[in-house]
Amino acid sequence: MIYQILYLCGLLFAEGLRFQQRRRHQQEFREQAAAGKRIQWQEKLTLLLLLLGMWVLPIVFTFTNWLSFADYGLPRWVSTTGLLIFAGGLWLRWRAQRDLGRSWSSTLVIWQEHHLITDGIYHYIRHPLYAAQLLWAFSQALLLHNWFAGLGGLAAVLPLVVLRIPREEEMMLAQFGDAYREYMRRSGRIFPKMS
Repeated sequence: MIYQILYLCGLLFAEGLRFQQRRRHQQEFREQAAAGKRIQWQEKLTLLLLLLGMWVLPIVFTFTNWLSFADYGLPRWVSTTGLLIFAGGLWLRWRAQRDLGRSWSSTLVIWQEHHLITDGIYHYIRHPLYAAQLLWAFSQALLLHNWFAGLGGLAAVLPLVVLRIPREEEMMLAQFGDAYREYMRRSGRIFPKMS
């Protein structure tokens, strides 16, 4: 139960990071909605999957016995390893959001003050927020010993990564052109480039 509670505390920490950034962009979200720019159905579906796989199922698993039929057991050292991976994912998320500053968004949008970030963690990888999500999802399976709650994170994050990264890179190429192409050449997508 301690790993489940630590996982939920990590969720709250991650949401606190997102909340700060979302508050900064509330006015711009309203302006986009007023201009008729809507979030695409694919984007809505991936965000809904994240909510279900990384929030709803873990909370249901932790506070009810509804999913107990799908429990599995793992040694304590595996859960401890999962906790370390989760902490690494939270650190990476914090660092990426800090390095992005006002250029961060939870949706695929380029803000007025958006500029190409290539320093800090972004010097090494172009998509550290997705890397953090993958670490988080992997650790979820090690911390929450249930086939639904544990693997729900991976089931939610994999479509996000597969669908969103190409669209995001296309958007960045359209906005930043050759500067982004050069950045792509020297940095890794999700993992640091080995040269």
